[in-house]
Amino acid sequence: DEWSTVLRVAVDLAHIIREAHLLPERVLHRDLRPSNVMLKGYYIDPQEWEVVVLDFDLSWYRGALGKTVMDGKTMNGFLAPEQVERKATDYTRNALVDSFGLGMTLFFLRTGIEPQLLQHRHSDWEEFLYDSIGKYKCETWNSLPKRYARLIKFATRDRQEERWDMSQIEGELQQLQDAELNPTSVQSAELWAEELAARVERQLQSVSYTWDPDRYVACFKLVGGVEIRLKGKEVQHEVEACISWASTGDVEHQRISKFLPKKCERAFSALRKGGWRFREDPIVSHNDVICRVRKRVPELPSDITRLATSLAEAARSLQFD
Repeated sequence: DEWSTVLRVAVDLAHIIREAHLLPERVLHRDLRPSNVMLKGYYIDPQEWEVVVLDFDLSWYRGALGKTVMDGKTMNGFLAPEQVERKATDYTRNALVDSFGLGMTLFFLRTGIEPQLLQHRHSDWEEFLYDSIGKYKCETWNSLPKRYARLIKFATRDRQEERWDMSQIEGELQQLQDAELNPTSVQSAELWAEELAARVERQLQSVSYTWDPDRYVACFKLVGGVEIRLKGKEVQHEVEACISWASTGDVEHQRISKFLPKKCERAFSALRKGGWRFREDPIVSHNDVICRVRKRVPELPSDITRLATSLAEAARSLQFD
């Protein structure tokens, strides 16, 4: 499987760089790119090979003079902006330089596209990133491409202080590798919340979710005032879904009074049949509907398809034509 190979390389590469950062000498590579990564033994035995990082010519370690040789020939899209333009607040002898190089290397690893110099500053970079990675679907873990693209986005932030560090990058890659290899072993409510969102997205087809990485919430906004929110609750070890409808003012009050009760009945019935548990009684009025349901993480692996289908069906039921 292509994703299995990509993630194996990515995890090993992140681990090697992080281990170098943790050495007493605090070794930074500062020139991470595909040509400096070798898969030793890959063509001899596709099952038994290892990732090797080459060429530490631009590396720095504690006690080194810190001189950097850079000319037009070495300029490439894998270099962090502070390596190209000097800034008072960003430093080339910072581990976050390697975060940027690794992020762009991960982009190339999945897409085969070599990034342009400072391409992360292009107005269409984020859209291009998600579209390029999104072409490679993952059937075992549907949300993997979007999470992989998001990792690259955070690793290649223009401002050095806003980038993910190598610990965050390695941790996320390890989670994705585990999810891709053995989905039923995933225990993170946050991962399951987004996985549900990815599967609902496939059901809805024309509507994509947005992800709030700080609150662990996926959100769909459908036409007609319908919204789906999925949240991973780690302490409770569950995923909570909230389906709501709010009047947008373009539907006559008489139509709402006539059809909303039946729409709610169909929506709530779909959720029950889908295996969701209601957190409390739904709130229904002429102006809005709020329904919160939940599912325990251990129950998710076997019911994920049914749960996603019922959420999409419930959301469609609340829409007014």
